[in-house]
Amino acid sequence: MKKALIVLALFSAFAAAPVAEACSVIAQERPPTASEILASKDAIFIGTVASIMQDKSINGEYHITFDVAESYKGSVDGKVTVRSQSSSAACGYDDGYTSFKAGTVWAVFASGNETDGYTTTSVTYNTSYDSVADAKEAMNDLGLTPEDEQIACTMQYAPVCGKSTS
Repeated sequence: MKKALIVLALFSAFAAAPVAEACSVIAQERPPTASEILASKDAIFIGTVASIMQDKSINGEYHITFDVAESYKGSVDGKVTVRSQSSSAACGYDDGYTSFKAGTVWAVFASGNETDGYTTTSVTYNTSYDSVADAKEAMNDLGLTPEDEQIACTMQYAPVCGKSTS
């Protein structure tokens, strides 16, 4: 009887445990739209990797510095450093030095701000491209326009922006 109570108590504990979600976009019902991506991130830009370093803490975050070529949200310009975890189990990059080689071009979707810093994960649609032109074309295909081309944006749930055609 005692064993049955212990087994029942363990089963109850596991049954009541919260569900953990894997670090994957596959768990989503559908891929987010460009408007949803834009709304959920604080900074979106195209940049070329200038340098990468890993801090010596137990978690060993990567600090990737980009030369910004084009800003789509967050008025990011010049050089910007973005932090990311160093493990795919933490939604980071297992080998950031391979992923973020100096000179590679990336479209980056990050959270944060200039004061506290920017962070990103491996599941936020960051993508490497062969060139800045290829990255710009992909962003255009998503319906995103550079900040300097945006002339009017509504403040609705799904932002709608127009640009000058002249």
